[in-house]
Amino acid sequence: MLKSNIFKSYLKNKSNIAVIILLTVAIIFGAYVRLQNLHILSFWWDDGATYQGTLGILKYGYPLLQSGNISYHNILSFYFRVIPALITGLNEVSLRLPSAIFGILMIPLVFLFTKELSNKYTGTLAAMVTSLNFWQIEFSREARYYSEFQFFYLLSVYFFYLGFFKDKNKFKIPSLILIFLTGLIQNQGFTLIFIFIPLFIYKGYKRFFKKDIVPALVVTAFLIILQLIHRILFWKVAITFFESTVESSNPVIRLLSKFIVGIRPNTFYYKIFGTMFPGMYYIFNFGIILLLLYIFIKHIRNNEEDWKNIYVKDKINFRLSFNLFLIYFIVFSNIYFLGIGPMENQQRYVYYILPFIFIGYSYVIFDIARLITIPVKKLKFRNNNIIKTKIIKNSTYLLIAIVIFLLSVNYINPIQSLKILERKNGDTVNSFFSPSSTAVKHFDFKSTGNYVYENKNPDDLVISTEFFNSYPYTKQLDHWLWSGNLREWKPYDIKDELYYDKYFGNIVIRDVYQLINFLNENQNKNIW
Repeated sequence: MLKSNIFKSYLKNKSNIAVIILLTVAIIFGAYVRLQNLHILSFWWDDGATYQGTLGILKYGYPLLQSGNISYHNILSFYFRVIPALITGLNEVSLRLPSAIFGILMIPLVFLFTKELSNKYTGTLAAMVTSLNFWQIEFSREARYYSEFQFFYLLSVYFFYLGFFKDKNKFKIPSLILIFLTGLIQNQGFTLIFIFIPLFIYKGYKRFFKKDIVPALVVTAFLIILQLIHRILFWKVAITFFESTVESSNPVIRLLSKFIVGIRPNTFYYKIFGTMFPGMYYIFNFGIILLLLYIFIKHIRNNEEDWKNIYVKDKINFRLSFNLFLIYFIVFSNIYFLGIGPMENQQRYVYYILPFIFIGYSYVIFDIARLITIPVKKLKFRNNNIIKTKIIKNSTYLLIAIVIFLLSVNYINPIQSLKILERKNGDTVNSFFSPSSTAVKHFDFKSTGNYVYENKNPDDLVISTEFFNSYPYTKQLDHWLWSGNLREWKPYDIKDELYYDKYFGNIVIRDVYQLINFLNENQNKNIW
């Protein structure tokens, strides 16, 4: 009865009804563009790694590869795909479905977290941007871990915020579990330990070192260290990001060398955001200026914000807009972490923190609108018509926010979003929103692979220049034909001057002479 009365009271506010309608539309549209036609496009880029990891779990219970190596990288994301694979088979739909589901769940989660930091209007805008943004849609349709990592990262921050910042005890332990699980999806999850820094600022020295905060920090650090040690000792596949930049028998030195040598991060991961979303980039950057102005100028501060004292004495009143600061801290701590790794030119890593950029963008839009409407709030109308005054003020506030949004938003167009569902193999793609910055079209490994599978004989041999995404269709790969040598990606071992790929354990054909020898040695066999 009490819950029913609360719900009825909530619906009496017309703005709440508008928020519910907009949020519902955003979720329904977001679900449609994420779930439709997942079966059409071929696996591409690193999708084959997801296939191999999930296949290993289906066969052995853990992601054991044909080479005998275990694919620990993104291990939790493989398990997410097991149930869909058991239901529909190991195919494009089953491997893409978890991404779509987590991509949909991101929409209400962004709303809830943003509403907690700011208000329902900011939350609604951030949720709508998350629903409609091209990049969010594209990566929610990939057979990779991107969407689930985004979801778990944001959920970890949300629960941590409720548990440790707002002292809601029931969220504390779940937040630590989520932080651990996020690291099992992608090592960028390790940056969640940085959130203890703004917690220290928020609580202050005395409150930070009381009760359960320090034990939580110790547990989080311990679990991350365990994962790093496990990576050093046991990982054989996908280890490039933490690959040592020096030669040493000491594993600690090898690990620390990554950070010491690259202490000055590459700024690519922030600049690329400006290239991809220029209007949103300028609004987001303007928020930094606002953050600084709020420290010193009292009368422009938002009463709804959570203000932390920096220095308050007599006429001096320096305060920090903490929630706004928290958003920027999360974004820039992640950008720093990304910038010291060897993968320094792939914009897909910015996708990890895209929700926080959207949240900051939405937050700043409504703050600009609030600042512009400050003179309006001082206006007085005849007969002291309170209702009329409130309507005019709120309408002006929302109208300004809408205008700023329409003038600054990038890559949001529902009509164009629907065209994503119509894409076929071989069609051109926007390299901004693909897993690689070098992509110009969606490659078709499906047609060729299926043809080989349907026509090859049991004794035939199969070689491919693309060893990840050919196998899901050919169901056979005897050799990988590849002469490249990338600093960022080395999926092979060298034994007796021969290259063996780490996924299938087959010899890699590295040059034309090796290829000719292979053909001569197998003259009596069909080679695909």
